[in-house]
Amino acid sequence: MAEEKVRAAADQLGAEGLHQGAGDVAALGDLIVVAAVSSPRLVRDQMREATAECERAPPAPAARDLEGQARELYRESTQVLPQSVVSAGRHDAAAVLGFLLALVTAVEASRHWHQAQEYRVQAKAAGRAGRLLREAVEVTAGASAAREYRPRPKRAATRSGAARRSAVAAGERPIAGVVHEALPEHARTILSDPAWPALRTRLAAIDGTGEDPVEVLPRSQLEES
Repeated sequence: MAEEKVRAAADQLGAEGLHQGAGDVAALGDLIVVAAVSSPRLVRDQMREATAECERAPPAPAARDLEGQARELYRESTQVLPQSVVSAGRHDAAAVLGFLLALVTAVEASRHWHQAQEYRVQAKAAGRAGRLLREAVEVTAGASAAREYRPRPKRAATRSGAARRSAVAAGERPIAGVVHEALPEHARTILSDPAWPALRTRLAAIDGTGEDPVEVLPRSQLEES
């Protein structure tokens, strides 16, 4: 499946050198373009904006090696993604959630690679794309927890999209991103659970007090287990 390939590629990104990494991040950009086209309408705005951020930044200055392991995995993901969408069902929020979480991991890996090479413009673009993908995770998590995909009317979606962009511009991080940061291996399970809305409210309240929910969440999970 595309999700597993993307996660494997994120682990390999840039591991074999500068030229390999430049080719890897270029292939990741191609994958995000295809993902935006294949994405459910509920998160299509965020996906298209993430694509625009990747395309707006100039390519990494290094020469590109077209045979890198991560690049090949991203290319395979791009090829199988349309089939994965069809087999999972375009409106399968849980399947979309898993893929989006894998993309967040991959984009974060590309941001770290750019930072390590001191490609500041590209690193900032990857950071913005990552925030947009986390917004998409937040929206999809709500749909998955409800076990139902309900696209909003076009006008309402436009208003909510503008509100989300304003929130991100003000520095507010989506609460779903807290789960991914604190418990990446369990994020998909937590965000697709029917209890997610209640947990989200609790984490938002913790964030409002000034305490870091990324630190609180692992402790609370241990206490409940």
